[in-house]
Amino acid sequence: MFPVSGWTQAEDLAYYRSITYEDYVTAGIDRIQIRTEEGDIGATSSAVSGRANTYVIEGNFLTYGLNSVEMTNVAQSICDAVGGREYRPAKIVSYAMPWLEVGDGIRAITTDTEICTYVLKRTMKGIQAMQDTIESKGSQTMERNVSIATDILQLKGRTAKLVKTVDEVSVTMSDLEKDTTAQIKVLSDSVNLKVSKGEVSSQISVESGGVSIKGNRFSWQSTYSSMTADGKLTATSGSFTGDVTANSFRTSDGKITLSGGRLTITGAEINGTTNTSTIGCSVLSAQNANIDRLTVNGHSELRDVSAGDIYGDDIECTQIYSSRAGEWWSDRRLKHDICEIDRDEALRVTLGLKPVTFVINGADCTDMGFVAQDVAALNSKLPLYGVMRNGYYCLPYASYTAILAGAVQAVNDKLLKLEEHIDAR
Repeated sequence: MFPVSGWTQAEDLAYYRSITYEDYVTAGIDRIQIRTEEGDIGATSSAVSGRANTYVIEGNFLTYGLNSVEMTNVAQSICDAVGGREYRPAKIVSYAMPWLEVGDGIRAITTDTEICTYVLKRTMKGIQAMQDTIESKGSQTMERNVSIATDILQLKGRTAKLVKTVDEVSVTMSDLEKDTTAQIKVLSDSVNLKVSKGEVSSQISVESGGVSIKGNRFSWQSTYSSMTADGKLTATSGSFTGDVTANSFRTSDGKITLSGGRLTITGAEINGTTNTSTIGCSVLSAQNANIDRLTVNGHSELRDVSAGDIYGDDIECTQIYSSRAGEWWSDRRLKHDICEIDRDEALRVTLGLKPVTFVINGADCTDMGFVAQDVAALNSKLPLYGVMRNGYYCLPYASYTAILAGAVQAVNDKLLKLEEHIDAR
């Protein structure tokens, strides 16, 4: 009834206290499959027979990190050791047999049959009259029930899980060492593709209502358009029917830029009339311009200007024709750090000035005044000269009125002292 070769080393029980057994013999293991979880392809040994009675080793930590070839070799080695072995599930209570080990064969004779089984579980108890309880459970064919604890074991090693049901067809590949997972899932109303590495993932979802793409980096390359992973879009042409929102705008040649609410156009030509409340530009060229108020920040070159009022920090020109050309802001409320000019210093500067006549380069008329370098040679702490943007020296002629007034006052002081001295004699 049983293969004799499989029980030559079995322990014969001549005496036992009780024995219960099943009325069937378990089918021999035909092949070994090693996998991480249910649905995982894993690795399978070659079949011993055609009965397809597979023993599944699932979630064993010793298989962590093994590739498919290594797991197949392990499965084949285990199959060679346990494949084809049959036994009758039974529970035997007998005298103590401390020499027995788990995996040893046991043979017991009952009144109507011979029980051949293995020691799969044993419990030995007692002190003087010790006894053994040997159990070997099993179904007629191999079954596999996966619990929640088994599902947790999918975190170990590399897995390839394939699910095929009427509701879903999916493939999931995972690698714990690289912390990566890739999944393709097909449902009746959608197709989903997802690739993850740690907490970073990218996902494509195709449904009847549209296509959804999610990811921290998205790029494509085609004949007429492309987009890089950092979000740079390139296209040969395009049209927008709605609003376009951007931090800045710039043409490929850089002649038109829009940034921070400021539009810059280089080399713009406007034919016709342009009406606007404000124009800001680097260079404005026009044959005729009627401007209520002109504000220039920086350097400006104007040929002829006719205006009611002109305000500026520095104005450089050849001639000024104005009914109020000599007027300056002089209200005390507009000034601070007011200090009286030393009269003796004013007299020294005035006596040191060298009045000259000259012709400005590029002009054709003789003018008179002072040479700025001569004024600078006086080494006065008073602001007698300045330096323009182009590096040339300039003189604030209008301010020299204060110097001359101080010099006159100094001479007057000396005259008063001289008169007092004469009167005293």
